[in-house]
Amino acid sequence: CGRYYVVGAPNADERRGMVRVMNLTPSGARLAANATLRASDASAADQFGSSVACDGERIIVGAPIRGAVGGAYIYRLTGDNTWEEEAIVAPALSESGAMAGLSVAIQGGLAVLGAPEEESATGAAYLFSLEAEGWVEQTRLRAARTRRGDRLGSAVAIGGPRVLVGARNADLEGMGNRGEAFVFRQ
Repeated sequence: CGRYYVVGAPNADERRGMVRVMNLTPSGARLAANATLRASDASAADQFGSSVACDGERIIVGAPIRGAVGGAYIYRLTGDNTWEEEAIVAPALSESGAMAGLSVAIQGGLAVLGAPEEESATGAAYLFSLEAEGWVEQTRLRAARTRRGDRLGSAVAIGGPRVLVGARNADLEGMGNRGEAFVFRQ
């Protein structure tokens, strides 16, 4: 995103995880680490850094084993190579083991977390928006034709007013576990 490269290391530090933020050296010949991000409330096996995404001056980091349902951390660039944890987001009503944050995306004031193990791996995704009071959960995204094992939320992306949510095991036109993507419009 811009001049930064973000790399997750979810198995570092007893699987608490960490993220390296890097940028190109002035010559452009190699990457130089300029920040290491860690969860403020890290616990062993959270797998912080399992997924990462960035947009401008924000980074979102997935931690699918955090707590009972998983979640994500949003960081904001506050100065020259200084990243501040802005929020921790997690679905309010998701079930234990949902693995929210296994996939993440961020664009402007929108963030989405995939929860592919929710409801016996039917899956879901959760949309958050940046409001005056901070990051707020807006809606749970589900596709009407997904079923147990489809893993909706295994991949997510945001493009303008649309959110794309992948279901890696969905049956596509009777061909069995070929995967499918669903587009949701705000």
